[in-house]
Amino acid sequence: MTQLDYKNSSFQNTYAQILNWGSALGLICMLITFALYAFGILEPLVSFEKLPEYWSLPLSEYLEKSGAPAGWGWVENLSRGDYSNYIGIAILTSMTFVCYIGLFFDQIRQRKILITILVVIELVLFIVASSNLLFPVGH
Repeated sequence: MTQLDYKNSSFQNTYAQILNWGSALGLICMLITFALYAFGILEPLVSFEKLPEYWSLPLSEYLEKSGAPAGWGWVENLSRGDYSNYIGIAILTSMTFVCYIGLFFDQIRQRKILITILVVIELVLFIVASSNLLFPVGH
């Protein structure tokens, strides 16, 4: 049995390094913010005692009775225990975009024009897709 020698390309290494650090940061944030919530250090928007009575409600009723925000309203509640863990989630979900920004600068530095153009196209598609400009949908 022979072993193949394989070397990752520079953009694979760049992407992997950024993803590794970003994922670790996101997970650490989630652990810390969950601990702050679970131990009652950060006051939740919806108290532990009221959670069971809200669980079975349809979404519209839950939002009305709990005062929970819809859409991007969670950003205003990041100081609340039950929303602070969104920080780690936001970090994790933004990692692909952040990795592509790293790829952009890495490929510019190496003067690889074709890959740089492809990375720019991907970044534009990420922005357009996440902005809901083409197909606005309400929450």
